[in-house]
Amino acid sequence: MEPKFFGQFLLENGAITTEQLKNALQYQQKLTVKIGELAVNKGILEQKDAKFINLEQRRTDKLFGELAVELGFLTQEQLNKLIIIHQNNHIFLGQILIDKGYIDSKKLSEFLDEFHRQQKPIENLKNLIPSKHKYFDELFTILDTTVKLFRRMPNLTLKLGQGTYKESIDNLFLFSVVDFSNSIDFKYFIVLPKELAYGIAEKLYKDDKIIYDNETVSDFVREMTNIICGNITSQLLELGYKLNIKSPNSFLKDKMEKYVPPSGYKILEFPAKIPSYEFSIGIIEQMQNSATVSDDNEKLRVLIADDSELSRFQITDLLDSMNDVEIVGSAKSSDETLELFEEFNPNVVILDLIMPGVPIDEIFDRLIQKSVKVIILSGLGNSPDVISEKYRKGAYKIMAKPFNPELMKKVFDELLKKETTDD
Repeated sequence: MEPKFFGQFLLENGAITTEQLKNALQYQQKLTVKIGELAVNKGILEQKDAKFINLEQRRTDKLFGELAVELGFLTQEQLNKLIIIHQNNHIFLGQILIDKGYIDSKKLSEFLDEFHRQQKPIENLKNLIPSKHKYFDELFTILDTTVKLFRRMPNLTLKLGQGTYKESIDNLFLFSVVDFSNSIDFKYFIVLPKELAYGIAEKLYKDDKIIYDNETVSDFVREMTNIICGNITSQLLELGYKLNIKSPNSFLKDKMEKYVPPSGYKILEFPAKIPSYEFSIGIIEQMQNSATVSDDNEKLRVLIADDSELSRFQITDLLDSMNDVEIVGSAKSSDETLELFEEFNPNVVILDLIMPGVPIDEIFDRLIQKSVKVIILSGLGNSPDVISEKYRKGAYKIMAKPFNPELMKKVFDELLKKETTDD
């Protein structure tokens, strides 16, 4: 199987150019048939069924094959055969580079040997993880991958300290977080001071034309976090995990001074050091025995509609900690709200009154007609003199922004109790 990061390794060592790597990866992707396409080509799935499964993926973030089995379109045996065919048809990136004349086979072999040497696991990282942690092996992969990716950047040799539990994390300058789910269920985070965040951005994107400001650096660090977690995902998938990963969220200190996990979650932090800087990485995990299994039919299906990334993240973070609540979508505009509403049919919508796109009045009227419970978020407050009568009469609840997490939780506790009583 092709080793991970090998293309980047060749690029960093001057063996190939950026354009050559890009061309080779595009060619590799073109030759690699996805599981869904393979199933259609083999006559196991119809095109319309594959399209339906792809649409469901947008809602659940599950792997295509896993979802196809869950929905009854494929048997586990059929999926296993498709995976074997898929793996056998996978073309090693190095062979493409040779075929295109970008590198000769002898040189490639030398780089591959050196790459494998550098990729050996850093065994002493295991000493930093709580010995009986339920995600011990996964955490080792996370720490090992993070350290190695930092080492690929000049003068950023990363050293980690003993993992400890914390009730909150202070945002030094930039807080970046990624959700993992399925075989594992936690959030990966990294918190950076300002000078280090700027330094990483400049090392990753060596371009004199870029004007670095806080928002630009935030975007670059978000991309770095995405790369780290993408590589972690690749490693765990290779070990047989079923894994879903969401796009990173990054927040500057002026938007989020401190992260406090929702009830039922805890923070495991690993202090990190590189020359001249201290920061931290870690995971936000659910406490053991805090979750219960419930019937999906009893769940509240919630759509979050708010153009603020921070609000969407905070609401998601809160609702993820509640049993019997399922977030079916997250929209940042009124147009996207309508699209996700039609696709996923939620019974609760958290609706910001000010968003780009079609008028909110139209969205609100449509939701009320469909008997959806609408929780209004308003930066104008929630007093009668600033909220129109239509919203006050039609909404299930009106909440001021920034919302109070305890009040939001209370609203959903009431909704869940009402649903149970109605049943």
